[in-house]
Amino acid sequence: MYHRDHAPPHFHVFYQGNEAKIDIENLELMAGNLPRRALGLVLDWAELYQNEPRANWTLAQHRKPITISVYWSKQMMPRVVEVIPVPQYRLRVAFDDGVAGTIDLSGELDGEVFQPLRDEAVFRQVTVDEFGAGLLAERPRPTAHKFARVQQNRFPESSNLSP
Repeated sequence: MYHRDHAPPHFHVFYQGNEAKIDIENLELMAGNLPRRALGLVLDWAELYQNEPRANWTLAQHRKPITISVYWSKQMMPRVVEVIPVPQYRLRVAFDDGVAGTIDLSGELDGEVFQPLRDEAVFRQVTVDEFGAGLLAERPRPTAHKFARVQQNRFPESSNLSP
């Protein structure tokens, strides 16, 4: 799920090189494809825990931190192996599958969840999280603040990604 994503409410699924978007309300495949068994498991999960992605959709639309389900697999996403801050709120990101690119986050740092990153000194402290699934920046206090989840070829449509 991405902050400021387009309607209708949905979540993204990545599995063995396949990608799909699942409509949260109707529990249907919106776009993409998954192997039949994987799609069945995802739809079963979504039916059991439908309130969780619904709540996260609302949080994401208001630029607030979303919660990560204990039922989500971390194995389904490429891992970030390196991140280098570059001027003007951009990040050079490399993944474990060799894909790399620069993402411009200058237009994405609004809302409560991203406010601390408007301070360029904080933004430059970015590191890869322990799972390689997200990026962290230290707040002035000692707690970490997850601020961006970027995956291979899955940068927000409004962002400017260049090789």
